Amino acid sequence: MDIPLIILSIFSLCMSNATSGQNIGFIPEQAPSIADKDYRLAVMILEETYQSIEDDNGQIVYADYWNLAYAYTLCEQSREEITFFLKKCKRMHPKNFTQLFNTSPGNVKQWEDYLGTEVLAKIRPDKSDKETFTPDEITPEIYCTSKYTDLQCQLARVWQADQHHRGGFGDITDQQRELDKSNQVLIDELFSEHKTYLGKDMVGQELSHVMWAVIQHSNLGMMKRYLPVIQEANRSDQLPGSGTLKLLVDRICTIEHGVQLFGSQAGVPLASEEQMKTLYLEYNLDTETRRLLETKKKAKTSRQEKSKPKRRSKTRSF
Repeated sequence: MDIPLIILSIFSLCMSNATSGQNIGFIPEQAPSIADKDYRLAVMILEETYQSIEDDNGQIVYADYWNLAYAYTLCEQSREEITFFLKKCKRMHPKNFTQLFNTSPGNVKQWEDYLGTEVLAKIRPDKSDKETFTPDEITPEIYCTSKYTDLQCQLARVWQADQHHRGGFGDITDQQRELDKSNQVLIDELFSEHKTYLGKDMVGQELSHVMWAVIQHSNLGMMKRYLPVIQEANRSDQLPGSGTLKLLVDRICTIEHGVQLFGSQAGVPLASEEQMKTLYLEYNLDTETRRLLETKKKAKTSRQEKSKPKRRSKTRSF
């Protein structure tokens, strides 16, 4: 999961249906039943989510509710609050909720175990809710017309091939591996021609993820070779959203070291703090390293300030 600098006196967002009205900046205590790795992951998600809300001037988006629900589950918090967060995520952006639900088996399994299948059944995406990006919506029939460029047509074909035998999770078929190899050759050729990531300005928002998808589904050598390209595309908003970069880093880190940094890979342990410092430097993620360390420093300071009676926080419920 992308994971997500706690400033306790900024936000005023009402969580009208939640039972306990926890404050923005709330970090649950670690209960004895919670494993250390799960608690560290939950704290990381919460800190990054609170920072994202601050960066958006206090606005909560659907992804924030999703992250809150997952972190609260890891910390064994109120089932009513977790259900509320998921319902808010779904109501706020049904299409993106559907995409997250269908591509995050680890999160869904956690909710199924913690909330129960009957509760989760009422939250699952509606059949009428399409994913934001699907093979049905991005096809050569749509993009290989006079309305679009040749490059957009090529990427639509690449995306269709990338998804052709990826109907769910599990083993990738031999047929899909062959399609992936062909896509990788084509992306190398296009990158050699254009000398840059094929991003939002060149091919539009809906196709901006295609080059990343091919790299994400490639081999370790290709993933490492394009990591700086993906980093730059993410910084320049040619590949919107930090989740794609985190997924790529976690995939590389999992293959090379058997651990992950951001928690996006189901069943893979999170790196220790010392490992994180080393790996952020190894993958030239210096800015992210500083932010990670600053996050932990501010989080500790915020919790200390919160515990002092004479320094009462001006937080409000969300």
